[in-house]
Amino acid sequence: MIITTSRLLRDLAANSLHPPDHSRLAAPIVAAILLTLPVQGRSQFQSLSTSVLNTDPRAFLACLKNQKQPVSAELRAAAVASFEASLPDGGEITDLSQAERRKLAALSRVLLIHQRDSVYEIRVLALPQAAVGFYARAVLWISRPALDLLNTEQLQGVVAHEIGHDYLWEETRAAQQGKDYPRLREIELFCDAVGMMTLKSAGLSASHMLASVERLADFNQPRFGTPLNAESYPSLAQRRTWARQVIRWAAGKY
Repeated sequence: MIITTSRLLRDLAANSLHPPDHSRLAAPIVAAILLTLPVQGRSQFQSLSTSVLNTDPRAFLACLKNQKQPVSAELRAAAVASFEASLPDGGEITDLSQAERRKLAALSRVLLIHQRDSVYEIRVLALPQAAVGFYARAVLWISRPALDLLNTEQLQGVVAHEIGHDYLWEETRAAQQGKDYPRLREIELFCDAVGMMTLKSAGLSASHMLASVERLADFNQPRFGTPLNAESYPSLAQRRTWARQVIRWAAGKY
């Protein structure tokens, strides 16, 4: 999720229809990433990099899709109802311009890769921050400033990142509840990799994912200051370094 300080956003982020489940991970590759412990002289960021970059990039997305199915129709309906109940009057924007609707329609290009195009509800929210988030594996919400700020490819990039959280939903909730900030930062980097590989699979430049993160940060930082949950996220410098490594790995240069 993009970092913000809004109470509504924190409330949305805190809601989950699923208790943390430690009994299984989303996929073998996820286990390799999330269970890798730091060793002498190596940071968790370096351990994560090694775990991902030692896998076959051609099998990365297929592994995830085979191991984690979309949320069930029953849970999806409950999540959408819970989401709608959490919004204040006027919290959702439905009067969208043609340009805004075209941007939203273009998201199907990345959602189709994960068979999520008919699973996620997409909602536009009246929030001051430029932010995009994911609710209970069922709702992708986009603030209007984010919708207007990002171009089509950047919006596809940040949504591709959010899809990564679907595969690690229980693990993310467990880390949030346990205030395991190193694990949360690892998960964010993993979702960056999912986002970049999704863009590549869609025939788009993987660079759009990081560009969306940078553009949202440039908008929010001077207006709202340092977010309250900043320690849950890697620094932009770490994300840039990681993006360069993932792009090289995807090109077969590792």
